[in-house]
Amino acid sequence: MTEVGRGLGELWELVATGDFIRAAGLGLRLLEQTSDPAELAHVEAALGLILQRMGRAVESRDRFDRAVALATTDWHRAAYLADSATSRVLSGDVAGAETAARRAMELAGSAHPAAAAEAANALALAAQCRGDVHRAFALSQQAVDLVLPGQNWPGGGPMAHLQLGMALVDLDRFDEADAAYTTGLGGAEAAGNLAQQAWYLGFRALERFIHGHWTEAVTDAAATIVVADRSGTVITRPLAVGVWALIEAFRGRQVQAQAALERVGVSHLGAFGGFGEESVLLAYAALAESPVGRLEALTRAWDLRRPRPYLIGWRSIAPHLVKAAVESGDRALAESVTEEALEGARLADGVGSAEGVALHCQALLADDAEQLDEAVAYIARTPRPFLRAHTCFDAGRLWLANGERQRGLARLREAAQVFQALGSTVWVTRTARLVASYAEIPLPRAPQEAEKTDWAKLTRTEREIARLAAVGLTNPAIASRMGVSSRTVQSHLAHVYTKLGIHSRIELSAQFASLASPGAPTSLG
Repeated sequence: MTEVGRGLGELWELVATGDFIRAAGLGLRLLEQTSDPAELAHVEAALGLILQRMGRAVESRDRFDRAVALATTDWHRAAYLADSATSRVLSGDVAGAETAARRAMELAGSAHPAAAAEAANALALAAQCRGDVHRAFALSQQAVDLVLPGQNWPGGGPMAHLQLGMALVDLDRFDEADAAYTTGLGGAEAAGNLAQQAWYLGFRALERFIHGHWTEAVTDAAATIVVADRSGTVITRPLAVGVWALIEAFRGRQVQAQAALERVGVSHLGAFGGFGEESVLLAYAALAESPVGRLEALTRAWDLRRPRPYLIGWRSIAPHLVKAAVESGDRALAESVTEEALEGARLADGVGSAEGVALHCQALLADDAEQLDEAVAYIARTPRPFLRAHTCFDAGRLWLANGERQRGLARLREAAQVFQALGSTVWVTRTARLVASYAEIPLPRAPQEAEKTDWAKLTRTEREIARLAAVGLTNPAIASRMGVSSRTVQSHLAHVYTKLGIHSRIELSAQFASLASPGAPTSLG
């Protein structure tokens, strides 16, 4: 083997282990040591892969394009074109990615399945970005079928199961998506490919978050960050950080959420939408202390997804942004987002979450509670619990505002039960506050009524303290309002927990929302 040949072997080993500084230095030296086109192409491809994993998609694309121009065989040209197509998607050039991927498939033909699989992956990702989720799934399945066991491929080979999992998430087929990610992760672990492990862990974290498996999602997100740092695959970090921070924020753990976000400060987000960065901005929106701050973060998240408009995240952003825009008086923004959501639903024909989100946006724009109930019906068919609960919350809010307390409280009870199951302290408390502003839990009027509910076992003082705690007041705030000490409040709450058979404020808030019945509006001010 020549000295350059040995250098190429060492180069790919360094890329595989994530030692990008040494790999880049060696690659640049090799470019000066050889004039052989095939060897130069290998080096350019290795440098392109390094840049891709670092999130520098445009530079990565350029390196892959040089590799294509230097390649001496069709299968190498096909492979490098497929890599270039992936970098084009990551940089937001979806049309360019489709052109490159189609050419790669032509060159690969049936003789070079690994290159064809890479090209099918890139085409699937481009189709998903455009909202054609059914075509994305078909192409992803084609890529999986093309990958042969035991193939040895520089950089680790096609991540066919990653793209398949992404397509399945967009089709609301979460169990199958989880299985696809887990299969791909197992293969990456067996091969010792840390970079691919980071991708699989990051997208499985996102899938598990949307699916409502939040504890497992946090575990995957934390693992993604560790593996990304070890392998240099920093492109996967924003997605993982955003998922982790969102869950912590929804669970009322603001300090932990902020600590997670410090790993990718908002000032470091890409100007044109780095991969997964909209999840970081969703977390900033969840932590925002003012409506203006929330609207700004959501608007920026929506803008970041424009290069890849229908890639997974749009369904999470759209209803929150429409609501924030309507509340701020920016009707033009609300209408624009709703139009894009309607187009996304049309493209994803028959997918319940896409249709439900589009209806949700329309209903918020029109202030139409009936239409929000329709949105709930669509989303209830999908395994997206937080999306369902959020839609129920908005439906309940609109029904109450329209004077339909029975229907409103029923929707809020439904939302509270899901929020409680997820451990979303923030949203359980928010729901309880909304219930408290329109309804109260009446004292029992007869002995037989007192036996119907544990809540009726509370004394009048315990009921008032429980109600104030359920809507989010702290012990000192309750003590000040009731003219007693914080210790007395704590003692009463201990009795409340015992009588209700609960152990935390989130359970108290959920019970309050669930047991509330229509009555005269209750002022907590």
